[in-house]
Amino acid sequence: MLRESSKLENHNVALKAIISELVESGIPNGQAIIEFVDAAILRDQYELPDARQQLIDQLGVEATQRVAEVAANFQMMNRILDAVGVPVNQRLSAVVDELGLTIPDHLIA
Repeated sequence: MLRESSKLENHNVALKAIISELVESGIPNGQAIIEFVDAAILRDQYELPDARQQLIDQLGVEATQRVAEVAANFQMMNRILDAVGVPVNQRLSAVVDELGLTIPDHLIA
């Protein structure tokens, strides 16, 4: 989804920004979004209020709510897929390689 919407908006997305603070995501306000999502997913009670406020300051309340909704939905889907052991489709191998991830053999489809 991110790659397709970024193409429509003419943004070059660097997925490595997910795993490295040294990489610029290419998404407007991307660093603030990453910081907010990280704090929310990690349930960091110290960083979350500041990250939320920073995002509100940059994007506004409604957009911040949408970011939270999308992050929560992806987190829910990931937990469900992990819990039932759904294998990772080979079509995602380029993304896996780009991020330097290793998928356990039993989860490769």
